[in-house]
Amino acid sequence: MSSEKWKIILCPLGSWGDVHPFVWLGKLLVRRGYDVTALVAEPFEPAMQHVGVKTVRMMSAEDFEAFTRHPDLWHPRKAFEVVANSVLQVCLSTIDAIRENVVPEKTLIISGAIAFGARIFAEAEHIPHITIQLQPTSFISAKKPSLMAAGLECVE
Repeated sequence: MSSEKWKIILCPLGSWGDVHPFVWLGKLLVRRGYDVTALVAEPFEPAMQHVGVKTVRMMSAEDFEAFTRHPDLWHPRKAFEVVANSVLQVCLSTIDAIRENVVPEKTLIISGAIAFGARIFAEAEHIPHITIQLQPTSFISAKKPSLMAAGLECVE
């Protein structure tokens, strides 16, 4: 795969813990000569741009701050509803942003596991896609369950 011919679209959704590994990946891909664009919230643009990755703003700094400050986002039982309520809008804007940046038959999409819009677009348009799982709580194990699950039965 010749690096000059392929466009890489990175779709990390989430906080710094989700985005930072994509900054490293973007830096590596740019160094190898790929045309890399990342779909990110405004607070993450400088880090991506610093390593040579082009950015598409998916959310303003104010909207990102409001979302991350939502009191229920950090509640063990209520957080899922907060995230789920934002999924449709995020999916639609992700699909639109990818559509505007894709190079037919020469694009690879790399996204975080919660970037559902990237996966939907990739499947619908037959674009190669890689999912990177960065949330340890999503790994299911009967022998070593996630620490986040401990004590949830006591939370009100």
